[in-house]
Amino acid sequence: QIMNTMDDYRRGFLRNNTNIWFHAQSTGVTYFASDLSHSTRRDLMRMDSVVIPFAMILMGIVLKSNPYVLWIIPVMSMITTICCWSILMEIVKRLLMVSIFTSTVMMSLTLGMGIDYTMFMLSRYLEESKTKSRSQAILRTLSGSGHVLMLSGLTLASTFAGLIFLPIEMLQSIGVGSAIAILSALVVNLLLVPVLMYTSLGIWIVPKNREDEDTSETESVSPDNSVRQDERDESPGLELRHQKSIWFRMSRHTLHPYKGIIILLVMFQVLLPITQHAFQVQSSASFDLLLPRNSPSLDAYHILGEKMGMGGLNPFKILFDGHDANVTMTSFHGFYIMHLVL
Repeated sequence: QIMNTMDDYRRGFLRNNTNIWFHAQSTGVTYFASDLSHSTRRDLMRMDSVVIPFAMILMGIVLKSNPYVLWIIPVMSMITTICCWSILMEIVKRLLMVSIFTSTVMMSLTLGMGIDYTMFMLSRYLEESKTKSRSQAILRTLSGSGHVLMLSGLTLASTFAGLIFLPIEMLQSIGVGSAIAILSALVVNLLLVPVLMYTSLGIWIVPKNREDEDTSETESVSPDNSVRQDERDESPGLELRHQKSIWFRMSRHTLHPYKGIIILLVMFQVLLPITQHAFQVQSSASFDLLLPRNSPSLDAYHILGEKMGMGGLNPFKILFDGHDANVTMTSFHGFYIMHLVL
């Protein structure tokens, strides 16, 4: 509190006296943490104010649906995702030291994968709604897109969880947090988005929907909640559009039994130079690697190091160990020895 008061007084003094012949700066661990926290909040603010509106506009253009209500579903899914991983991280931080960068990475993944998963579900729902009733469209969306989302989310979460095995605690917390963020986005999109599509929002976002065929909904769904086989068959026009898609043509190569193995071997060759050095990463406690480049405290730290020498900024530390002499260093005798040495 005293340091913060002194820093506020320094800033006010320099602001009110612009013609003075000296300049004052602050540095130290307290100011490093303050600049790092400020940088993290600034990054999150930039993502919230720029990325989210741009993503909502892009989603409305791609899906070609009602732009006035379409944004409600991805916003609600993102808010729910953030609430989910925030609750889980309260448990994680009791078991693992969480880096301050973890929240930034988790928010980026929530925006990226959350919007991507939601758009994937909505696009399939809009596609199915053109030829099927709402209940049938939701069932087809879950059976098709839900399977793809499960594979994608579990693969990414497993990849990020692999950072736990690295010998750097900062990367371990980022890996755990990223895996939790992706799994939260996956669960929310598989549970919340279909529920929202079955409400009035599902009617408003679809330009043409066969809501008047409620009687056919109960007939087309069997007692075991499965869709009839004739409803599983794609319409000729829809199948033709799928075959013309670049993703459909790429999938025929990646899912081929021989071409897929060749693609996998090529990817291994590309990743091998990186993976063979993964466990040789050396950790460092330098603040230069953590703080942003325009950090005022880091600038003052470098200036002070040039004038005083880096040894003056990082002095030696003396460790007292009384195990061999059977001396407890927190006892009166231990304090006497430490004060005598100092």
